[in-house]
Amino acid sequence: MNEYLGRRQFFAASIATAAAVSVPAFGAPKRALLGRKDFRSLTPGLGLDHPEGITTGPDGRLYAGGVQGQVYRIEVDGRFAEIARTGGVSLGLSVDGDGFIYVCDPIKRAVLRITPAGEVTTWCDRAGDGGLVLPNDCAFAPDGSLWVTDAGHEDPEHASGRLLRVPPQGGPAEIQATGPLHFPNGICVDGEGTVFFVESFRRRLMSYAKGRLALIAATPGFSPDGVTLDREGGFVITSYYPFALLTLRRGARQCRTLFNDEWGITLKMPANSSYFGAGLRDLAISNLGGFAISAVTPPVPGAPLNYPKGVSASASGVSS
Repeated sequence: MNEYLGRRQFFAASIATAAAVSVPAFGAPKRALLGRKDFRSLTPGLGLDHPEGITTGPDGRLYAGGVQGQVYRIEVDGRFAEIARTGGVSLGLSVDGDGFIYVCDPIKRAVLRITPAGEVTTWCDRAGDGGLVLPNDCAFAPDGSLWVTDAGHEDPEHASGRLLRVPPQGGPAEIQATGPLHFPNGICVDGEGTVFFVESFRRRLMSYAKGRLALIAATPGFSPDGVTLDREGGFVITSYYPFALLTLRRGARQCRTLFNDEWGITLKMPANSSYFGAGLRDLAISNLGGFAISAVTPPVPGAPLNYPKGVSASASGVSS
């Protein structure tokens, strides 16, 4: 079994069956800005298969992935449908302005593209002179390039991750930063093209612009998985262990706790999040250790995502 899938599925199963274990939140203020009653289940029941990646499309719908390669389309009222399968595992997702979906698949070791008709093709499976190791998450820049975190091996002792840029026409990625990075994970790109991503094993939020990496903030005591931009230039960070949401205001160096679920009742291994709905006021959170998408209304609305058009029309690296 793929090392990523094996460990994450084992952890997810452990959480699902033992969610009552209390997890202390070290290294951050204990007082949270949100309470349990502020959250709701957007997709009630047991319909989704341990969703990890989640994003919002230009149509206003949410898109999420499952551990058996499912790609789900989710209406704002919670109705959902499976629209494709990758044949592997669906992690981070992005949608372009024409409705094509791009999915990071660690089993295929590729970023896959899904057409509006559900056809799955390869968008990128190489970087430099070699292949991808563990494509984890992706986000579009305004110029149509797709930025990808290649997490490397899931090894807390050895860093092997990379930050990649896939050109607008697809094909081999350009290696932008190595470091090496220690399990780069969730990623987002602002309207100016600055890239932000979390390193799970170094517990920090980083930026990348004009060829330079910079530390934005550390997340001591929390293992960050995903990051999302808010409208004021700040961030929401999902911590998959302990189970929490963190917020970082623009220019700040210390995160605040939005919500800390020490019992794993409301949030079950929160992996990623995406703003949605009218005015992007609501936040959807994927629960890798559960079967549903949670939703909450944070204090600050979200920043719009980049939806470049004509990306797939210029494709040169796509293969079936």
